Amino acid sequence: MKPLYNFIVIAVLACTAFMAASRHAYGQIDTSILFIAPERVEFPPAEDERPVTRLINLTNKSNKTARFDVKIENYMMTENGDVKRVDNFNYSAEPFLRYTPKRFTLKPNERLAVRVMAQIPKDLPHGDYHTHLLFREIPSPQKEQEALPENQGNAVHFDINTIYGIGVPIVVQNGTLSSRLVLKTADIAKTAAGTWLSTKLQRTGNAEAAGKLSVSHVIPGQEPVTIIAEQLVRLYHEVDMVERKIALPLIKGHQLSGGELVVRLQTEAETDTQEIRIPLK
Repeated sequence: MKPLYNFIVIAVLACTAFMAASRHAYGQIDTSILFIAPERVEFPPAEDERPVTRLINLTNKSNKTARFDVKIENYMMTENGDVKRVDNFNYSAEPFLRYTPKRFTLKPNERLAVRVMAQIPKDLPHGDYHTHLLFREIPSPQKEQEALPENQGNAVHFDINTIYGIGVPIVVQNGTLSSRLVLKTADIAKTAAGTWLSTKLQRTGNAEAAGKLSVSHVIPGQEPVTIIAEQLVRLYHEVDMVERKIALPLIKGHQLSGGELVVRLQTEAETDTQEIRIPLK
């Protein structure tokens, strides 16, 4: 196979986005190929240096036999709330993790448990550390053959194949943890492309911080209109401040004028609700 023409797209659902649908921290990932539970693995602070093991349960939901490679990949959050793949970073959990198997095959409806073990070094600074365990589909010989170029006169034709992959966040916690998420600023801007909400969120402490962000339009004497339902917001340990622009969706029959746009952050501490009210003309 000639790599020049073999364009392969990997669809990675890393579950680490700055803003994602609110879900239980120990929920499940249900896709067209793999059912995965839990969707996020946490190792809480250990009392000693003995290794701790967690299981990730997988089921092949497709109607074809599928092969997968398992590998650790580091994703680091940037100041705009995106994540990028890196070889290593200061808060990577990769050095403390072992897992098995590293490759497996699943027939339709077949199940498998991947074992992930964490062992914390004695001198590790307090805080949390994270990485991702990536399950990447191994292309079948037929799929690889389909990706080969075909000569058609003076033109070259090639197919773009999507190689399935999904990453499960692994978080290792050590010692005493403390963190807080603060909604620092919020403002709106109207452009030809639509109305945008600009937010600035600050994380403090020695661990990741999370909360639920929502946006509503409030006009005195009327029922509030939800513009953005509660969305999970998570800032990883490596970032102290994130600035992000969010497109405000159009609500049929509703105009964003008059009253106030209320941006609300509900952090993991139930009593910690923060609001910024933006007057609308």
